[in-house]
Amino acid sequence: MSSPDDPNRIPTGNHYDKVASSNPIERRMVTGFFDALDSMLDGLRPQSILEVGVGEGEVLTRVMRRFPTASVRGIDLEDERLAAIWRDRNLPVDVGDATSLDFPDRSFDLVLAIEVLEHIPHPERALREIARHWFGILRGCGNDVRECLHDGDPTACVEDAAFAYVNVFTAHLNVGFFRGAELPDPAGL
Repeated sequence: MSSPDDPNRIPTGNHYDKVASSNPIERRMVTGFFDALDSMLDGLRPQSILEVGVGEGEVLTRVMRRFPTASVRGIDLEDERLAAIWRDRNLPVDVGDATSLDFPDRSFDLVLAIEVLEHIPHPERALREIARHWFGILRGCGNDVRECLHDGDPTACVEDAAFAYVNVFTAHLNVGFFRGAELPDPAGL
């Protein structure tokens, strides 16, 4: 572990525990955040989940409760204080680097990176890694799926019908599915 005085050290963990705050404004913001997360997860049935940047483990704990049969992993930078929290909560967290995920393509069908990109010196590298996993899922939809460019973006197609895309930007990642095409869904997307 690097020294706190090391100028190249990447800070880990939060400096303020907003989840445990009793401030009514912060409580409302945190409640809104978790309500939005729950809404985004509605209807999903992931079998394998990765959270990049676990921090204190609030999101990972919530995801594990919501999807109790899913295989769940988390990665974060080395931090002794956080590691103690992960052990206490029995969270499956590995020390790892978001810009170089040590998992094969298609290892996860849900990848979360929540409130982490602002802590990464080169967030575009982490987004590229997350996109790599999504492209693996799209490729696994069948032998008819191929990649093409649609409006300049990498897109998954069957013949000339585009059905999904992944956009990687410097500050965020978009994964989208076009409506209208009725296609078999062997990957359970």
